[in-house]
Amino acid sequence: MRAVGFSRGLWLSLMVLAGAGLAVIPTRGDDKTPTSLEAPALVGDLTRVTSWRGNTYAASGTGLAQLRNDREWLHYRDMPGRISAIAGGTHSLAVGGSGFLWVMPGKKKIPPALIEISGTWVALSAKDSGWVAVSQEGGLVVFSETGVEFRHQFEEGFRPNDVAEIWNQWWVVGQKRGQSHILTATSPAGPWTEAQTGGKAPAMRVVGFDRFIVVFGADGSAFRAVEGEAWEPCRGFEALTNEPPVSVFASPQEGFVALTPDGLVQSRDGHNWVRLAYQDDPYGSRALLHGDLGTVLISQSWTEAGLVLRREPVTPYATFLLAQAFANGEGVPLDPKRALELYRKAAVAGVHRAQVDLAFLIASGQVPAAQTSEASAWYLLLCGEEGLACEPEEAFRRIEALALKGRAEAQGILAVMLRLGFGTKPNSIEATAWTQIAEEQRANLYALDWYADVDDKPEEAKVRADALRAKISRAGATAHPAPVSGTGD
Repeated sequence: MRAVGFSRGLWLSLMVLAGAGLAVIPTRGDDKTPTSLEAPALVGDLTRVTSWRGNTYAASGTGLAQLRNDREWLHYRDMPGRISAIAGGTHSLAVGGSGFLWVMPGKKKIPPALIEISGTWVALSAKDSGWVAVSQEGGLVVFSETGVEFRHQFEEGFRPNDVAEIWNQWWVVGQKRGQSHILTATSPAGPWTEAQTGGKAPAMRVVGFDRFIVVFGADGSAFRAVEGEAWEPCRGFEALTNEPPVSVFASPQEGFVALTPDGLVQSRDGHNWVRLAYQDDPYGSRALLHGDLGTVLISQSWTEAGLVLRREPVTPYATFLLAQAFANGEGVPLDPKRALELYRKAAVAGVHRAQVDLAFLIASGQVPAAQTSEASAWYLLLCGEEGLACEPEEAFRRIEALALKGRAEAQGILAVMLRLGFGTKPNSIEATAWTQIAEEQRANLYALDWYADVDDKPEEAKVRADALRAKISRAGATAHPAPVSGTGD
């Protein structure tokens, strides 16, 4: 797809402030202003935004643009009608709108496909190597870059609003005669059967993960079901808003996250909802974006400089993912100090992996100004002890004692401390021995992921591990498998 430049009299340049998550797109200039970047002119408010393969795709009116690596706009395309749906799947990106469907395959050798088809296509859901789309006029199609593969017309009077595959079933939610109407089937080809949630208002959105599913109504109602159980109203959601969500996502790491006209709300199970605190700003909130960095809030405003986009992580898990990005320099500049701040914020909120990474960042000396006693406190807390600040040597002694009592989490963290030389002298053989013992109790111990491929002097480590096992046995210790990780793990 060819990049298209601005019309005469306009120019575009992009400045990204990665630390603030701010993208400013100036739109004023003249014919003499030089520019080496051809890019899109998105006119009006953003209507849809999604993430696919590390890039952000934004839609406004009939315009679609790709923001690659948060640094440059490209691949602009003017669609034949107004865009009403956009989603990124495993194999392709799909767009739906008034009178058309469009799909861009992940393979570069396969060109994008434009399918002209009557109807206003309002919702998309990935299926195998293709897509399922529903229209306001009651149509359903299965399509891919090769064209439409299957069509279905629902009963007269049914107006779909959303489609999703949950629990190996397909769900289409909408309205019929002004009331909620929900259909389910094991395949888009049907047969379709009606499902009753107890809601009366038109059903607007359906999302789910694992065993949970939630249907949101036009009046701000929400109904949840756990697989195999009856539907029940989500009173917690209705207490926070009386309108349906503008955007909503569901994932095992973050639960349900919804942007409503009254603010952001979250629920781990779809039943108990809380309001999310996020930084106030003068930008107008438009959508949630769920991608490689978790769920972030996309805001926009028009200024004299042009369109301003702002991203902000809205859940503790998204904050953790952003911290990882700064810690590793992935997509943003390498900034251990910024990573420290974000890890700390997510760790305090209870994200287990953030607690592990925060302690490691400090213990490994990547932020010299940080207090080593903070790492000691987190390591003790991860072992189930009081997280009181102390010197690394004391923390090492206490954690070693817990490891000899058979505590798996302590054994894994002790291995990391031995590898780093935190609170003790570095000892790779001892570290490998404790790693072997810890993995016997829980093979997927996150604290050990930093050294998953390290196996120094395996024969000597095996002998040492056998000696440590005997010592643990003589002490009469029983195995204590590592506990289930905390929020967002």
